Amino acid sequence: MEPKAMVLVAAAALLRWAAALDCNCSAPPANLHAYDSLIIGDATATAYGREAARINLNLSRVLAAFPNAGNEDACATSAGLVACLDPYLARSWRAVHVNYGREDARRNVSAADYARNLETLRDMLLARTTWKLTWASSVPRGVPDVRRLDAAAERVFARNASFDDLSAVLDTNCRLENGSGYPETAGCPRLQRGDGALKQRGAYLLGLNVAASTLAISAAAAEINDVHDEGGSSSSDGDEGLPEWAVVGISYSTCLLFVGVAGTVALFWRRRKRRRIDDDEALLEPLLVENSQRTHGVVFDQRSARVHEGGKVMCGGWCSICVLLAAFWTVLLLYHFPLHQEGDHNCASRCPADANVLFGDNAVDANYSKPNLLFVGDSISGQIEPQARRLLAAHDLGTTLFASTGKDGYCGTSVGLLACVDPYLAAGNFTVAHVNWGMRDIAWKMYAKVTRGAYAAHMETLYWKLRSSMPPNATIIWATTTPVPPSYNNRKNSDVLEVNDIIRSLFGPAGKYREVIINDQYGTLVDACASRRNASDCFPETCDCPEVHKHEDIHLSELGARALGVAAAAKVATYRAGHFVQTAPWTDRRDTRDRDTWQSQLTAWQLALLFQAMLVVFAIAAVGCCLGFAHRRRRAAVTPSATYGAFDAFDKLFTPPAVPTSVF
Repeated sequence: MEPKAMVLVAAAALLRWAAALDCNCSAPPANLHAYDSLIIGDATATAYGREAARINLNLSRVLAAFPNAGNEDACATSAGLVACLDPYLARSWRAVHVNYGREDARRNVSAADYARNLETLRDMLLARTTWKLTWASSVPRGVPDVRRLDAAAERVFARNASFDDLSAVLDTNCRLENGSGYPETAGCPRLQRGDGALKQRGAYLLGLNVAASTLAISAAAAEINDVHDEGGSSSSDGDEGLPEWAVVGISYSTCLLFVGVAGTVALFWRRRKRRRIDDDEALLEPLLVENSQRTHGVVFDQRSARVHEGGKVMCGGWCSICVLLAAFWTVLLLYHFPLHQEGDHNCASRCPADANVLFGDNAVDANYSKPNLLFVGDSISGQIEPQARRLLAAHDLGTTLFASTGKDGYCGTSVGLLACVDPYLAAGNFTVAHVNWGMRDIAWKMYAKVTRGAYAAHMETLYWKLRSSMPPNATIIWATTTPVPPSYNNRKNSDVLEVNDIIRSLFGPAGKYREVIINDQYGTLVDACASRRNASDCFPETCDCPEVHKHEDIHLSELGARALGVAAAAKVATYRAGHFVQTAPWTDRRDTRDRDTWQSQLTAWQLALLFQAMLVVFAIAAVGCCLGFAHRRRRAAVTPSATYGAFDAFDKLFTPPAVPTSVF
């Protein structure tokens, strides 16, 4: 018998056994087809499922169900769930989120029996799920051995479903509140009751995470296009392997050398033409042998004046070339690195209004004298933050403040962000910071060119600015940059992938700073688009997704902003729902060589200026040496002693013969 047939036979036998249990099943709602996503489980899953349905922000309609509620004994376990689930699978679902384990742990169901029940449950759900099936870990506390069953469930669903670790979410928050004793020796009174049941705050926290993991955009959801077009442009950056100052120095020095060589060639061509005239005169010197004493002084004075005049012309030409080179270099330097914009003190004058007045409309709660959640980012983050702010304020999970930068030129890039973020850091007592930056640093024609190496250095500098201003165990969440649709001509999605790779190399489990949490906004938006009815895998490589993006724009639609707002709020709430307790500070893992070298004490434009100044000094010295050498040779070649005989011959040749007086 084939394995698939064996599974079907076993499932049928289990269903017959469950039916023999005579379970009391709850009927699904009459309007079952009006829903898009299904959250099923026990009483705990129903509690956070209802919160997730309210949190979903009209992205889709979510049904939270406990099919075998009110049963006892075997019908209250996962076997009873299998027996009662069939009416809920009378239709297909785009997203299904399932968790069932606490009741089995309470009744001491063995891991083997539990795994068999879940295998049947998995096959039933996969047959009716069109987009994504998610399995969630069980909430700890109140029942024994629930983690043992979670391990068995993870093995069953590992290949066919996503995993939502709700146990880790509660564990993180409760450890922040009560230290390391949760859940073995300490409870979590702000989120759970003594028996492990969720309080409203705990249900809301898990509901945020479940809503983020089941984001499915409904076909009937209305899209509101109310966001401006930022514009911009992208270009392939082939200089990622060199630091910014080296790229600028090499490129501009090449331009200067080209102009200098062209000027030198033109000058020597002029001198060669003058030398041809001198050579023609030299051909006559063997014939000019008479009357030299009478005329040599005049001729010598003429030739000396011509030599002196040629020297002045040559010197003036080289001085003009040097002036033009200096002017050309200065203009290029100011074009690429505007000194009035690039410096921190200058960019600060172009920053938004003072941060202390910016959160007046953010509904500051009476429990907080200052904002405690910081969102750092560009205009796309400005779309996400209001959605997250409302979700977090619902259960006193914190007060947000949005930090951004100026909009013009170099100060619109991460250079300006570093200059503008300091007032925001002083405006609150932040325990969580959410950072999203990348779109402006790949739009170099609109703002300024930021190489990949400079981008990485700026993001690391921003990390240490945040780290040094926040409490020791504060949490930093770094979001990936959202995708660029192919219809948008001013940026490239390939650039987005490159900066996201840089972020992952710096932060997260595979990065340099592993304590930083990654919020994969790129993946969230791609998944949200894939949840559509007729979606394919073409976004964002070859097709747009109008459900999440404005038309031919990088900015988010209203639905896209809601989706990422839910995801951001879920990440932030995971590290903010509990009381904040300071622990040991993080370890400074910066390379001391990077901090101690003299290059690290200078900005990019200062290094470029130093590099160019050294080149100009060298060029001037070289030109001076060449001029001195040429002048010395010219003076040595034209002297009176060497030309007296030639001048006498010249005078004799062209003096008319005397007429004899005797003829007349």
